[in-house]
Amino acid sequence: MARDLIILELKEILSQKSFYLDEHDINFADENTILEESLGLDSLDMYELAIEITNKYQIYIDDKDIKRFKYLTLGEIADCINDKLFP
Repeated sequence: MARDLIILELKEILSQKSFYLDEHDINFADENTILEESLGLDSLDMYELAIEITNKYQIYIDDKDIKRFKYLTLGEIADCINDKLFP
């Protein structure tokens, strides 16, 4: 799956009301956007994001990956998803 497509789908997931992000933040988020630093997401948000990713892509995300998510960029998370989809 193309990395850019996964990033777009991650932005779509993050735009859901449950993440309480400003539309401006989502529109300007790119592959270099760090979830905690740039978007202000916390650990609970990371678990919710992991659930959404698991449901969308039918992949398993372990606790170690979830804890790393807040320090990763959207591009790095897209790479993680892609690696799990196509090992």
